[in-house]
Amino acid sequence: MPFIGVDRNAVLQFLILFLAIPAQLLLMEYFSNSKAERESSTATLMQQVSFQFAKYSSVKYWKDKCGKMLQWIGIRSVLVSINENYDTDSLLQRSSDADQEGLERLKNYYGKVGLEFNSEDYKKTRSDKIKFRVGQVVRHKIWGYRAVIFGWDDFAKASEAWLSKNHPKNKPHWRNQPQYLLLVDTRDLPEGAITYVPQENIQLIVDTKIVNENMNELFEYFDGSQYIMRPWLKSIYAEDG
Repeated sequence: MPFIGVDRNAVLQFLILFLAIPAQLLLMEYFSNSKAERESSTATLMQQVSFQFAKYSSVKYWKDKCGKMLQWIGIRSVLVSINENYDTDSLLQRSSDADQEGLERLKNYYGKVGLEFNSEDYKKTRSDKIKFRVGQVVRHKIWGYRAVIFGWDDFAKASEAWLSKNHPKNKPHWRNQPQYLLLVDTRDLPEGAITYVPQENIQLIVDTKIVNENMNELFEYFDGSQYIMRPWLKSIYAEDG
């Protein structure tokens, strides 16, 4: 620590004088016997002693040391905090909770069209026959309404009663093709319906935004060509992202 209330120069002179004699004896014992060389070595040694004393008694030196120590302690505290808050088990649990929340949301939408959602099939894998993606804007070929896709199935995952009610008898092939969950534009259907339609009944349209109060729950924004899914929806339809 720096000396407080003591004349540093006086202390330095005392130490130099105190160390001068043993230093000379040491030099005489182990180094050259030449007087000139001994005096030179003694002077060099005293300069080093003076330099080190000035260094370690400096307020600036100890201020810098303390500052670095406090900085290290601060960084370590942050790292410890990160480790405590983001351990692997915690992250996995949060991820699992988020997935479950997303499943419950999608299940609710399936329920609005009278369908049962199979939570075991929550990680959707695209097949070659699926033509459209979640977030794309489409128009129904028969009824003409605009909508955005927010889900799909490889085939109609509906009960026989639901299919008999919603699919014409002369269209049995509908149930075997991909089906899409559509959020309909309220300007076309004021009640803002959700529909579940076969692939052959929709066509892609561009430069079109959909108006519906549920858009913000499903999508983050419109990028000019399609809607970008929110994380919970993207976790289910990851291959459409």
